[in-house]
Amino acid sequence: MPTLRPSLGLRLWEYYAVDVKAAVEDFRAHLVAKKTVQAEKYKGLGLKEMPFKEQAARLAADALRGGEPEAFGTSPTTINKHRQPLVETYFTRLPSNPTTKKQPKERLALANNGWIWNANPLQDFAGPTSTAYLRRDVIVWGDCVKLRYGTGPDDNPWLWSHMRAYTEQVAQLFQGIRIDNCHSTPLHVAEYLLDAARRVRPDLYVVAELYQLAHSRGNADVGRRGTVEASA
Repeated sequence: MPTLRPSLGLRLWEYYAVDVKAAVEDFRAHLVAKKTVQAEKYKGLGLKEMPFKEQAARLAADALRGGEPEAFGTSPTTINKHRQPLVETYFTRLPSNPTTKKQPKERLALANNGWIWNANPLQDFAGPTSTAYLRRDVIVWGDCVKLRYGTGPDDNPWLWSHMRAYTEQVAQLFQGIRIDNCHSTPLHVAEYLLDAARRVRPDLYVVAELYQLAHSRGNADVGRRGTVEASA
């Protein structure tokens, strides 16, 4: 019987025997269980979800058990705060230099961007009412930070102007573009920038990467952006 990979020893008939729908439902139930209060002392307080610290610790432990430390070095058992921290850092801290020394220290810690399993991509998980970072819900990307667009250009004029100019340049150069990780892009930001791009090239073809959207929500999201969905 042929195998997918010799190292896995997984036979093709076993692979196709997996009940994908059941596996997805089990995973969804697992996510809900992670947020459900179990301890009676918390139920007595009327809490529906466990405190931030407990959930953060549990999710961090899950990340350790489910991670792939071998991808970070030759010795997966070695923990190093610079090269291989125990858990992924949620912040990029700017180094000290003549420019950063002019800024308060709290401005030098930038929240890393990322995404959340089974989350509503129309909600900003880095917004002032979100607790996603406190709970360690965010699956972060350590190589990019979350930009603060706010609710419109007046909240961050330089950023909106800079990204509009960049988008217009891209539209001049290409007939089609792909928006990587579009599910983490605020909808009002995407609409603004795509409008700017289509003023340059009205027939611009746009493919948007959108994770785990409910079908109806995904249709609404794609419809407002005027994109072709590339689900992952």
